[in-house]
Amino acid sequence: MPAWAAAGLGPATALSFGLVSGYLAYGLSHHATHHAVPGLGRNNAWLARRRRWHALHHAARAGPAPLGHYGVSSGLWDQVFGTEHIRKT
Repeated sequence: MPAWAAAGLGPATALSFGLVSGYLAYGLSHHATHHAVPGLGRNNAWLARRRRWHALHHAARAGPAPLGHYGVSSGLWDQVFGTEHIRKT
């Protein structure tokens, strides 16, 4: 409603669609990082990177490593906010 009042129906609709789509992508990605998802398989490179990233997030909470790796569907916000901690292996 505030976006509709401030910018009109079209921009408010686009904003709402973007927010809902982003949250859906986050929810599906987060679920896929914790559970086996039929059809995606273990050979999916994108999902493998997301699983590793998310595992680093949980490992950082348990140990001395700095907190970070919050992006589940994308690492973009970790880069923006400086919470991307790359470890050399």
